[in-house]
Amino acid sequence: MEVNSNLKASGFIHNNGPQRAARKNVSDLPKDLFASGVGDQALENSAVLKKMVAKGGRLHDINGEKRIQLGNDWFRPYENREGYDENFLGTRLEMPQLDPSVADQASKRIDDPNKSELEYTHFSIVQNKERKMPFFTAVNIDGAQVKDVERSGKWLFDPRIPREDQLGNEAYKQNDIDRGHMVRRRDSTWGSNAEQGSTDTFVYTNAALQHKDLNQDEWLDLEDRILNKADATDSKMTVFTGPVFRDDDPSFDNGGKLAEPTKIPQEFWKVVAWNDPEKGLQSEAFVMSQRADLAGKGNPDEELVSESDFNMYRVPISQLEEMTKLKFPGLSKTNDCQSCSLMDPSKCVSEQIPTLATA
Repeated sequence: MEVNSNLKASGFIHNNGPQRAARKNVSDLPKDLFASGVGDQALENSAVLKKMVAKGGRLHDINGEKRIQLGNDWFRPYENREGYDENFLGTRLEMPQLDPSVADQASKRIDDPNKSELEYTHFSIVQNKERKMPFFTAVNIDGAQVKDVERSGKWLFDPRIPREDQLGNEAYKQNDIDRGHMVRRRDSTWGSNAEQGSTDTFVYTNAALQHKDLNQDEWLDLEDRILNKADATDSKMTVFTGPVFRDDDPSFDNGGKLAEPTKIPQEFWKVVAWNDPEKGLQSEAFVMSQRADLAGKGNPDEELVSESDFNMYRVPISQLEEMTKLKFPGLSKTNDCQSCSLMDPSKCVSEQIPTLATA
């Protein structure tokens, strides 16, 4: 379903023309660490760096951070990252599992073709290579150790999977689409690696095509609700997030800027899990739609404040599994309610679905 003409008409795509990049003097360019021999040890220890150098890649140091340049693309080497901790809540909670029908769509790592998990600071991601966005993200939040870290970071690519499996800025420029953090930046800013946790979220594998009127309003309200609860109660929580991929999602090439068209997700989901001292592992799941926003009929002024405001977005885990073709081991029976219907709060028997408000 081609919708680019409709998106232009609704103001989704702006025809501002290409922006001319500022030229830099040679003296302004970052130093090539491989040329100086400084990066030799890093090269020796990294199969990913070896492959990138073989393609003409260069390792640079920019303000104390290592970055890899390959043509016009910039990558951040993610070394010594532990990723998602399945024992973080004190009881084992695995990451979501892909249904066999979509398992072959997971991007495989260059350094380990048998592996799809990409580890970062306090979180992990499994990327959908066909949609070039994450199947899901999985982050651990420690409310007792949350730190206020200044927002700063440049969006870069992950060299551990092919560049063609990732959407870059070509998908987000000159339109109303945000690079929607699937792992919220502040969710990973805790502990001794809080600053690294913040920087790690600025990776294109953590971005999805999310309309600004969703990303900066209802979705932000949901993110605030989760983190504020973890911070206020010094609680540990695990959050899984991702787009809902449907075959009939609208096609998108950003006015020809994408070499290969993709599709825009029309819904996004989020699962929150915590360990209740008396009841054990608990969870709640939400789905939010951006269909109206994509059609230019959204309501950016809607604000979610009270707990009841979120009820219309609640879904049972079992229903979410059907929508996403994911399995959530250990959570399937933690929030199910046969009376709950997506987008219909009148049918939701709230006492049967655990919530953070009562955790």
